[in-house]
Amino acid sequence: FVIGYNEIPDLTRTLKWDSDDSSILTRILSVATQFGVELSFRFEVRGLSVIGKYIDIRKHIGGNKDIYLRVDTDLNKIVTTSDIADLCTAIAGTGGTPEGSNDPITLKGYHW
Repeated sequence: FVIGYNEIPDLTRTLKWDSDDSSILTRILSVATQFGVELSFRFEVRGLSVIGKYIDIRKHIGGNKDIYLRVDTDLNKIVTTSDIADLCTAIAGTGGTPEGSNDPITLKGYHW
């Protein structure tokens, strides 16, 4: 991860921890608490590869505006689209055993 947006670039602190028992995420969240900031994580993806991992440092993220939207009153239509044509999470190929063989048919060694 690298720092993406940084809304406190000039703020510095000297921090110290007494143990090494915490995970990297716990340590990062501890640093954010010490600086009084909020973090968001984002990824840059090209195709199926992650080409960038960023931690954005913000003074404040979001908030409750007490605004309510009602379907057919404030919202006319909500449309979502999706395409799962290229979605494949797992394939388990099973098959019978050809005559004259002791091994069943599998996809082992097949390259997509």
